[in-house]
Amino acid sequence: MNQHTPGPWIVWVMQDGSDGILPEDHLAGQQIQTVIARVHHASVKVQGANARLIAKAPEMLQLLQAIGTFTVAARWQTGAISKDLVAGWIEEARNLLREIKGERP
Repeated sequence: MNQHTPGPWIVWVMQDGSDGILPEDHLAGQQIQTVIARVHHASVKVQGANARLIAKAPEMLQLLQAIGTFTVAARWQTGAISKDLVAGWIEEARNLLREIKGERP
């Protein structure tokens, strides 16, 4: 699997009005070190929504990997799935969805 730029990623309004997707730790003061993507759309609202969705990709990948790893590991174990573990995944997914929608978790 190819490596991607590690998260977290943030949305940054670029000088040309586009939304830039940047690694949070690549901002040195106000000088941008790395741009993962630029998002353009005629509608500022849609542009922002698309940018927020893209910026949450590393966190969505991490959650999916955790669920996938657990599912494989669960085949080798006996017993019930922890309700707390599943509840944690659900809460994390809900928080991601709120952030993608532009709400605070």
